[in-house]
Amino acid sequence: MARDADGFMWFGTQNGLSRFDGYRFVNFRNLVGDATTPGSNWIRVLHVDPKGPPVDRQRWRPGAL
Repeated sequence: MARDADGFMWFGTQNGLSRFDGYRFVNFRNLVGDATTPGSNWIRVLHVDPKGPPVDRQRWRPGAL
């Protein structure tokens, strides 16, 4: 779990990455061959980037979320 500079709460799960804005969840899942999606659906570690949303350790950096 991580909180970004915009106040969004991010949750890494075994079913992808979830972002909570205080009202609803938005889920991000791996799509094979699409580099704009998480590298896997099992997100175990999140790193907070002060310039943007948290990223998983595998490769994914959310673009325009």
